[in-house]
Amino acid sequence: MNDPVLGGAADKPPAFEGEAKVEVFGKRPSSRSMFRYIRPTLWGLLVVYLVIFLLANRQQVNVNFVFFQAEAPLIVALLVSHIIGIVVGGGVLMVKGRRDRNRHRS
Repeated sequence: MNDPVLGGAADKPPAFEGEAKVEVFGKRPSSRSMFRYIRPTLWGLLVVYLVIFLLANRQQVNVNFVFFQAEAPLIVALLVSHIIGIVVGGGVLMVKGRRDRNRHRS
């Protein structure tokens, strides 16, 4: 009779006293392969959270666009500010990357 924990007969003791078999079902997966499964789950949870957050903030608000003022749903104001943040952050990263490449070439 095979024991899945001991890997052999149920009445057979481990090879060394106090030794426990940790990896029962084969080789332990690498952290890289585990991250391939965890990353989509985290992205999915983030998307679900953002959708719930945006749906919870549907009321109309006054938005000041410096040169004019408008009334818009809070969802729109949040999405516009998010997009502006992505564009500005991406621009900063592009400038920094170009500066670093030029330093390494010199």
